[in-house]
Amino acid sequence: EFERIYRAEYARLVAIAQAYLHDRDAARDAVQETFVRMYRNWPDVRGLDLPAAWARRVLVNLCIDATRRAKREATANRRVDTMPGVAAPAVDAGTDVDLIRRATADLPDLQRAVVALRYVDELSVAEIAEVLGVHAGTVKTSLFRARRRLARVLEEQS
Repeated sequence: EFERIYRAEYARLVAIAQAYLHDRDAARDAVQETFVRMYRNWPDVRGLDLPAAWARRVLVNLCIDATRRAKREATANRRVDTMPGVAAPAVDAGTDVDLIRRATADLPDLQRAVVALRYVDELSVAEIAEVLGVHAGTVKTSLFRARRRLARVLEEQS
């Protein structure tokens, strides 16, 4: 029965999501997530009069979430692009490595990961986003906040 619904509804759901999201790949991703959720909840969904209606509701909710997330990211990117740059703290031979370790240990997990990938592995923003499974805007925001915090901490200790 699940497979029958999948075959009958897949194309229709992609069309709905594509009309909402204006992006074919994002639409397909949303539909796949819808079917993953349906499969996970199949014991409950199969008892509904209209399981396809349940799938449509889940899909619409996913599209709404994706649109909100995209708007938040666009806003964050605009803010970061208009902020004066904060240079990465300089690390030279005289820098106390233990101080840097302590300073980065206090960073939130995402910021710490972004700093490590950027300055240790020398990855680009796009590469960091791919590694962490987040959007480039999230990487830029995290990197900006981490640099600002590290600059303050290192300045206080100097």
